[in-house]
Amino acid sequence: MEDNNYKTTDMALAAYLMLKSFILEDAVDEDGSGKKVFVFSRKRGQRIEDEVDVFFRDKAMVNPRRYWDEVRSIKNRIHAPRRQ
Repeated sequence: MEDNNYKTTDMALAAYLMLKSFILEDAVDEDGSGKKVFVFSRKRGQRIEDEVDVFFRDKAMVNPRRYWDEVRSIKNRIHAPRRQ
């Protein structure tokens, strides 16, 4: 079965992808180490790998205030109690 998710442990990249309208589905501790894995869903027609490449080539252009808002949003999600 094909995995329709993109995963990263890089919180800065996760915030950037959220600014680029990719949907953060979950932030999970997959191996019990406490390090979060950010899981993004893939939508038809979206090329998440292209945006990842832009980010790591230092070509990303974003509004700094909006970027910081996304970082805070991710931190809040990580530290919020999980619902059962």
